[in-house]
Amino acid sequence: MATYRLGFYGFGDLTLRTAGGQTGTLLSPARPTPGDLLVLAGAAPVLTPVQVETIGPRAVVAAGSGFGTRGQGVDLDCRLTLRSDAAPAQALTFDRLRLDGTPVGLVGNAPLQSGVTYRVTDVTDLDTLAALRGHAGDEYSAASAPEAVLCFTAGTLIDTPDGPRLIQALRPDDLVTTLGNGSQPLRWVGNRHVPAAEMLQMPELQPIEFAPGVIGNTRALRVSPQHRILLNDWRAQVFFGEDEVLIPAKAMVNGGTIRQVLPAEGVTYIHLLFDRHEILVCEGALSESFHPGEAGLLALDAAQRRELELLFPALELTRRRAAFPILKLSEARALRLPD
Repeated sequence: MATYRLGFYGFGDLTLRTAGGQTGTLLSPARPTPGDLLVLAGAAPVLTPVQVETIGPRAVVAAGSGFGTRGQGVDLDCRLTLRSDAAPAQALTFDRLRLDGTPVGLVGNAPLQSGVTYRVTDVTDLDTLAALRGHAGDEYSAASAPEAVLCFTAGTLIDTPDGPRLIQALRPDDLVTTLGNGSQPLRWVGNRHVPAAEMLQMPELQPIEFAPGVIGNTRALRVSPQHRILLNDWRAQVFFGEDEVLIPAKAMVNGGTIRQVLPAEGVTYIHLLFDRHEILVCEGALSESFHPGEAGLLALDAAQRRELELLFPALELTRRRAAFPILKLSEARALRLPD
């Protein structure tokens, strides 16, 4: 049995304009055809997570999926190649998802942009299991909700101009010390408590713990699995041509000094957002502030996303530049520290 997490747009999120000038949705069993146009019906730039598992030759909706009902039959019947009308032109592919034979939406590994029109340039048949295996290496699949949680845990000490402060005591407008940009005002704080029972069902939510001294931290440091650590290592220069890179904590697990843990009391994850992506000093180590991107926004609930929409344009968040080069999970494992 294999499990896949896919980014999903329901047909209610999309408007279709056919080459003949008709406007509607993709709910029809008939396939879209080259020349048809797609636009987002709303302003949300993120995809809903859908979790699919394969059981022998069948694919079904898995427990914990953000859409569908557990056990519903899944098939990906055709792939659409889209080209944006915005400069620079962007090419994307989406697979049409059917549940129990009924078309319900499109799955892909990158979000569409609000206000941009996408032209269907090609439509091809799919083998469902082969298509799912292809999605296993997607950036979305590797960093999708709930794994997209990018944050520190309550109890972490964060450096400020007034000295280290507990992260849960920080509030918007407080000044925080950053690497390279001096003291910067905190713009937004978000949090989510995950009970131990939920982490038992979804191990990908269990925090990664760094023993004291492993990455320059003076005390034990816990972060979410996808939260990224700034690493300065000679291998980064040799393998990737960069002196410093950001790598997800889960890629550093060595089973000893860096391990995944299950706190009996649960864990409270806390996001710190600034005007730009920053590197913070946490327990003496260097790690990132919240980097929304497309996948990172999936870690937030609807109310938190609305809060951010009042502070920042959605496209500014999803296109925000990273403070340092970010390695994929497969690349980051080459830099795993010894036990």
